[in-house]
Amino acid sequence: MSAALRLVSSIAESDVIPTDKEALAERFGAVPGESKADKVKRQNRERQQKKRLRDAQAKLKAEAFHLPAITFYGGTVQAMIDVCKAGGFEESAEALTLLAHGGARLAGKDPQAFAALLAPVLAALALAGADLAKRDRHAFELLIAPPSRKGAEE
Repeated sequence: MSAALRLVSSIAESDVIPTDKEALAERFGAVPGESKADKVKRQNRERQQKKRLRDAQAKLKAEAFHLPAITFYGGTVQAMIDVCKAGGFEESAEALTLLAHGGARLAGKDPQAFAALLAPVLAALALAGADLAKRDRHAFELLIAPPSRKGAEE
């Protein structure tokens, strides 16, 4: 059997052309007997549906905050294990998400309690930052630069 004949026979077996208007509209886009005004309305409706979907996806993507892969060491690993056990979380990502939301809520309602919660961490960072400033001024400036300015000077 030649290649052309195989192609035609495979199309004839697998490609059944629908006969009702709805199936034709879904498959080919144009419905026989559709008026020009109906066609324009249908095309506008389809275009608007696609636009709404694209807009929703763009909004979701714009609102997403992506973190690079995080590596935890010793004490942080144990702290995450303790948080997951205390909260009954199966995944550490769920615990991190809820910690972020809880921290944001606490910072909004009671900034002093939030500062007290983070005081040991901030003190350790201040010491590490002071040590880093002594050893490597450039690395320290990168550490304290806001995210919007980190790539501006390069």
